[in-house]
Amino acid sequence: MATNKKGLINKQKNFGVYLFVSIMSLAIIGYYFIRPVFIVNESLPYYFGIAIRDYGQIQYKYNDVIMFSIPKNTYFQGNIIKEIKGLPGDFISQAYQEIGVNKLDLSTKNGVKTFSLLNKYSDGGVLDPMSNQHIPKGQYFVAGVHPKSYDSRYADFGLIKQSQIWGFVVVLF
Repeated sequence: MATNKKGLINKQKNFGVYLFVSIMSLAIIGYYFIRPVFIVNESLPYYFGIAIRDYGQIQYKYNDVIMFSIPKNTYFQGNIIKEIKGLPGDFISQAYQEIGVNKLDLSTKNGVKTFSLLNKYSDGGVLDPMSNQHIPKGQYFVAGVHPKSYDSRYADFGLIKQSQIWGFVVVLF
């Protein structure tokens, strides 16, 4: 009878070890491949999503939501979430306190994605708009929907390189 108790105790220990290893494996896999995302600002109209790691295999398109590391020398730090509004080869133009993608003349807004510009940071620092240019291969113009969103409209934020992208975000709600 003592042998049966030992066998049962050993099975319980083994189950505990397997359970622990399984949970730790899922946590490690989750950390490197998938992350929950809580969007707590007015930049995008979403609240929660799942970020899925991209190892350079995804072909992004307009309005895809991505999570990326913030460019250096910018107002914020850490990872940030924005929508892709300009793809490689698109043309960025600035006029009339607006930035446009894929239209040279911003005086008519038919069919062009335009984003208003601010002159200053909230702390009073000067914001310089992005210059007129074609978006290079492997880079993206990103923006939020809020008029005060800090994004690719501004030169010190700039375009987002493919290497800065952590992954795409599947918006749940």
